[in-house]
Amino acid sequence: MLTLLALLACKDGTTPTDDSAAPDDSAVDSEDSGADDSGDDTGAPDVRWDPVRAAIEDVLKTSLATGASVAVWVDGEIVFAEGFGLAHPELGGAVKATTLFNIGSDTKKLAAITLLQQVAAERLALTTPLSEALPQLILADDPDAMTQAQVSMLLEHTTSFYDDTSFGTAPEDAVLGEYAYGTFANNAYFMAEPGAMWNYANPNFSLAGLAVEVADGRAWGDVVEDDVLRPLGLNRTFARVADVLADGDYAAGYGIINGQDLDVYDLEEIYSYAYEVGVQEVATFPDSSWVRPAGGVWSTASDMASLAGFFLDGDTAVLPDELREGMVTGQAPFYPKFDFIQYGHGVMVYDAFSWSDGWHETPLWIHGGNHLAYTSSWYVLPEARIAVSVLSNGYADDFGPATYTAIQVALDGVAISSSIDAPDLDEDPADLDHYVGTYVDEHLVGTIIVTRDGDSLKVSLPDLSAAGFIVGGTLTESLAGSYTFRLEGAATELTFVPREGEDETTWARNRMFVATRVEGSTARSGAGDDQQGACSGDVRRRRARPSARRARRLEPVRPLTGPRRAGATRPRRASGR
Repeated sequence: MLTLLALLACKDGTTPTDDSAAPDDSAVDSEDSGADDSGDDTGAPDVRWDPVRAAIEDVLKTSLATGASVAVWVDGEIVFAEGFGLAHPELGGAVKATTLFNIGSDTKKLAAITLLQQVAAERLALTTPLSEALPQLILADDPDAMTQAQVSMLLEHTTSFYDDTSFGTAPEDAVLGEYAYGTFANNAYFMAEPGAMWNYANPNFSLAGLAVEVADGRAWGDVVEDDVLRPLGLNRTFARVADVLADGDYAAGYGIINGQDLDVYDLEEIYSYAYEVGVQEVATFPDSSWVRPAGGVWSTASDMASLAGFFLDGDTAVLPDELREGMVTGQAPFYPKFDFIQYGHGVMVYDAFSWSDGWHETPLWIHGGNHLAYTSSWYVLPEARIAVSVLSNGYADDFGPATYTAIQVALDGVAISSSIDAPDLDEDPADLDHYVGTYVDEHLVGTIIVTRDGDSLKVSLPDLSAAGFIVGGTLTESLAGSYTFRLEGAATELTFVPREGEDETTWARNRMFVATRVEGSTARSGAGDDQQGACSGDVRRRRARPSARRARRLEPVRPLTGPRRAGATRPRRASGR
């Protein structure tokens, strides 16, 4: 994920279009929308929102989605809510403002509230070791490992857990614990020291949900509905697919339809997996109890936009203000060199971002979600008291331009803040030597060698190359400290992370692996074949090279419920659909 491209992901407010026709019934009438003032007394649509309608229709022409729902909340009121396009990619039916979509990782802010409620009830503390919060969870890789991580690290994505998103677990509530104590405990490991860095991983919130169950005694789905959703008036938000089916007003998705068959620990299968792309029927949607707290909730755009009112104004019957405010306070920087982009507790927090007229130093809260065949985005400008939610029924859709347009209309010409000078996001060539060296990941990729070639960096992964992988040699800068390289033809992110208070890099981070720098590996020793030989001692003997099973965990197209990894291959709609 190149986070800076998501600052609003739409500087010019436009979306490329093609010559394909827009779906029929591209928007419902305003009387179906649930909006408070999106039309006049005759029921005619309010023309102020026509740019939003056009932007949504443009995305529907080019994305996997056949339908979308949009809601705009301003200062306590839903001012616009409409559905667009087809609720079923083949059978049709208009999307309404009341139509349910899976919200993917937008679920995480709800899961964070449930865990923080246990903190408020003093059943847990943010500093409680995971070994106490989840006493039955003992990792086979290191039985004492859970003593090193704390409850807060789950909410901040700083545990360094490997990202296990097993969609194929059963929907029964008890399976969340059974999977955690079984398959996960037998295979999981910390990729780096807990607390060392931010690194997005869905198990953090799966385990947060389990910690709620252990502390509270009820199933997580019941807790989130009874203690969060209903008290906040989010009556069209559900934790279980069975309730979505019973409701009947839902959108079928379009994307990966066999993801539930993927065994994330059968790594050879992952690498060679042939994804089937097509219509995802809700009746067969993988309602995974393991994934549920990380990305399994279903909702409407109006409910999600209205949730901004809780984050802005609070509700002490749901959560004390101090814990709520901590959710939208930066806790862990995404990138070591830029602290204006951080993760709070279940919310991404920006202190500055780029807009159509330049950079602004004003808060922005966001989260997004992708879940096999659905996409969700949630944006809040707290100082303007504006929130926008867009839900769609396609995998990895980009409705950023439509979100941008909706915020512009809601602002009604009011400036969000004074412009500031753009931050320098480019790498200082003087810093390149800090990254040069040899890094080792004992679990997965083996040796990573970074060398300098003038004002650019080269990378080699000799163990992966020996195992038959095609690895590109050039690191392409995304922003200072973060790069991509080609692995099996896909762009793969590599971010260099120093230990706190140090300049030299300690870790080379990716969402799927973290490699630790070999002590004494410096710019002087970081030159090609000589440096590779430095790994022929004890480190290499622990794992001469990653096995095919281990190495193939790098499969670049595995669907994720969170922000997309750089280079994730996007499935394309079949001809005629």
